[in-house]
Amino acid sequence: MVTGTLRTVFDRLREDVCTALERDPAARSVLEVLTYPGLHAVWLHRIEHRLWNGGHRLLARILSQVTRFLTGVEIHPAADIGRRVFIDHGMGTVIGETAEVGDDVHMYHGVTLGGDGQAGTKRHPTVGDGARLGASSTLVGPITVGEGATSSVGRITDMVWDLQSGTHGIQQLADRLATVFVPLVLALAATVGVVTLVLGAGPAETMLLALTVLIVSCPCALGLATPLAIASSVRAALERGVVVFDETIFERLRDLDAVVFDKTGTLTTGEMRVKHAEGPDELFERGALLETRTSHPIAAAVADAYAPSDSSGEDS
Repeated sequence: MVTGTLRTVFDRLREDVCTALERDPAARSVLEVLTYPGLHAVWLHRIEHRLWNGGHRLLARILSQVTRFLTGVEIHPAADIGRRVFIDHGMGTVIGETAEVGDDVHMYHGVTLGGDGQAGTKRHPTVGDGARLGASSTLVGPITVGEGATSSVGRITDMVWDLQSGTHGIQQLADRLATVFVPLVLALAATVGVVTLVLGAGPAETMLLALTVLIVSCPCALGLATPLAIASSVRAALERGVVVFDETIFERLRDLDAVVFDKTGTLTTGEMRVKHAEGPDELFERGALLETRTSHPIAAAVADAYAPSDSSGEDS
């Protein structure tokens, strides 16, 4: 029985490590994954959860606070966490007492599954199997996130990641040039080293000259400049409310003759104003008094145009 339990524990640990390797593109090895605080938080929570269910609730709470201190992830010992849950980065993640997280859930740092309700009731979210919660997603109350659902922030994160990890157009050209340029630079540096030795220079001087050629001719700029420029453009567009789906748009802009916007309000400032109105000024002023009690954009425009203090009653 003990052997079977240990085998189950090791199977779960291996399962979690494989999940992290699969979902984190930056993971290079098992040893690297074993340093992830999100992984530590999930493993320690399983111990805390067993202690909580076993009646050792104070000990479970103390251990959960230690886990928060060590990993930056706070999970209440009573929370129900499924299998293969991966907390990416982890810092700032908070999961409340009655929260339920299904299998294969992927969440990023800053996720909050908060409570709203009375003690003794279900007051935290339920996250379905395979859901993906983007960075800083905040869910409060006994709401349900469906299976395989992705938060809006998560969708944008995925799109930007796919965009920046892809290679298209000019990026492919830069990669091809770098592939040819790298061996040429290495050969040139080696040639300089050999010639310097033949001419009677010492090992130190030879190494210095070879490294100088290598550094000056470094092809890193070819491989890095293009993706960095594209990534900066994507981020700049995103900060201005524009989501770029295809990085090749930057290359094709020079060929565009017209741009068509298919969504109403895309080019507006978001601020309405009264352009023209017909009727007695007194009527508009009284209407403006009523509209000051609401934050609706049209109401705000009427209130700004016909506030009682505006004795002229002119259209704005």
